[in-house]
Amino acid sequence: MGLGTNTWMKQTTYENLRKIAHKICKSDDNTDDLMHDVLIQLQSNKVYNTLSEKDKVFFFIKAMKNQYYSNHSQYHKTYRKYIFQEIPINYDPKDQPFDELPTLDWITETLDGELVSNPNFWYNHGIYNLYLQHRKLEVIHRLTKIPRYSLRMTLREMKEWLNYKWEIYKNYEE
Repeated sequence: MGLGTNTWMKQTTYENLRKIAHKICKSDDNTDDLMHDVLIQLQSNKVYNTLSEKDKVFFFIKAMKNQYYSNHSQYHKTYRKYIFQEIPINYDPKDQPFDELPTLDWITETLDGELVSNPNFWYNHGIYNLYLQHRKLEVIHRLTKIPRYSLRMTLREMKEWLNYKWEIYKNYEE
């Protein structure tokens, strides 16, 4: 049951549908594959098989457009969703520096060390420890009744301060 032979449709009809498919898909390399997929689907479609030859062309056009332009069609899943690029023969992967992130132990040590050397750090220390425990600003607000804006500003300052301390720590290790 070949699609390009006289067993299912005439050669001229096939060529006309092929031209229409290339107009719809413009310069897509997979146009013929899409066209054949649509023709296979239409071959078993009861509505399509009862239409006149002229109406079959319009039905085909609509099916092609739906398949080609839809982001959820089988065509999209098969041909567009996963586009793999070929790796050149002389491909040399470059080493990228590993940016290590601070551990939770390092953060608590740093906070505790700062609290020992600076007793006025108790507020920031307490807020950040609550943040490490609960991870939600709303929970900290309900527990402490401190305004959200103030908590947000304190956490932002603490994150910047910890990033600064982390950079010093990393540079000291190197």
